Amino acid sequence: MSYNGVLVVVSHDRYFLDRVCDHHFVLSADDTGEVLDWQGTFSEYLEYRDAKAATELEKSAKAEAKAVAMGPGEGQSGDLADDGSGGTGAPKAAKDASKPLSNFEVREMERLEAELEALNEKQEGLQRQVSSFDNSKNGYEELARWTEEAEAMNAQIEAVEEKWLALAERA
Repeated sequence: MSYNGVLVVVSHDRYFLDRVCDHHFVLSADDTGEVLDWQGTFSEYLEYRDAKAATELEKSAKAEAKAVAMGPGEGQSGDLADDGSGGTGAPKAAKDASKPLSNFEVREMERLEAELEALNEKQEGLQRQVSSFDNSKNGYEELARWTEEAEAMNAQIEAVEEKWLALAERA
């Protein structure tokens, strides 16, 4: 028995959605209001979303690492703020350093501290798994997965630390 019409379903039950729906309109989680037209199961969408997020995180971590490696003033044309006088203006970092942290930035700094703590705990757990590896109990694919997760976690921790340090320098 097959139904050829349209049915609007709103559910958090992934199994139900996978069994009933083959076309999804997924609202973005970042409050932009974007709607993704997804042809496939909801589980496939979640795999796509997670892979896309991991790729974006990796790209941003590489870009930040490259910016840090280049050092201040090397190849960065966007470091100057326009003061409206037609001149080059003062460096943005110097202008930002003179301002105290806003309430939002204070809350962001606290959130980043909590995120760092959680990421470090997760990383320690992964390190314990890797160091307690026993090839008679676990397969090498599992060890490779743990190692990849630990490397990705390192990049994520570095990115969060850099954001926190930028705020901490101004605090």
